[in-house]
Amino acid sequence: MLGLKKLRRLAVSSCRSLISLPQSIKCLTTLDSLCIEDCKNLDLRIEEGEDAQFSLHKLELRELPKLVDFPQWLIRGFTNTLKVLEVAYCDNLRELPNCLQNMASLQELRFIDCTKLNNNLL
Repeated sequence: MLGLKKLRRLAVSSCRSLISLPQSIKCLTTLDSLCIEDCKNLDLRIEEGEDAQFSLHKLELRELPKLVDFPQWLIRGFTNTLKVLEVAYCDNLRELPNCLQNMASLQELRFIDCTKLNNNLL
């Protein structure tokens, strides 16, 4: 992914055998939209190392049963810039990032059928 210097949008869908994303995803400096859906075996945790260098405006996570909480590399990529966050059908998601309540840029927030998400967090 290191050669994709102008990539703005990335969608990963129905990749049921995908178990992890490459470490190089954090180097997509122009990435502003990320959609990951229906990847039953995907674990979004990536080894800690250098921080994400992108500034996401839109993040959509759907049908990711291994998602329990937001990985730090992803949070660092959207803390100051995210405008739209949609999380749907992530049955095991239990926690939202603490920084969510302080995101001044956030305009749309959607949680759909995340059955284990603590209601006190919203």
